Amino acid sequence: MSEELDQHAQDPFSRAGTATRGLFTTQATSVTALALGFVALTGNSILVAGLQALSGAGVGTDIGPFDYYMSQAVASVVVTALVLLLARPGLRLGVGWEATASRAAVILAGLAFVGSLLVLLGGLLTQGGLLPY
Repeated sequence: MSEELDQHAQDPFSRAGTATRGLFTTQATSVTALALGFVALTGNSILVAGLQALSGAGVGTDIGPFDYYMSQAVASVVVTALVLLLARPGLRLGVGWEATASRAAVILAGLAFVGSLLVLLGGLLTQGGLLPY
């Protein structure tokens, strides 16, 4: 029991009140990080649609490839940061399925981040006229 209390003392999500202490367990954050790692890698999420709506492009309108891919890349970077935050408690364990799931989430997020950088770089070079469209 004291091990569990020590783990909660170091877990950044357990600083909230006791009502949410069971919500952000190491297991829950590891599984969530892994799922969001897949979302970051695929890039197509509700966050993309939200960014498009906020940028004025709207959802379902005829937007250019630059706007669409840029919003995908930015959303993927945001989700990648969230994955890294959620994976931290599992990574601290070092052993067990939670640690393995957190490591897998970090790998997926890393791949998504590299892809996002490529999209951002390619989009900026294309918009700048340095790459043919």
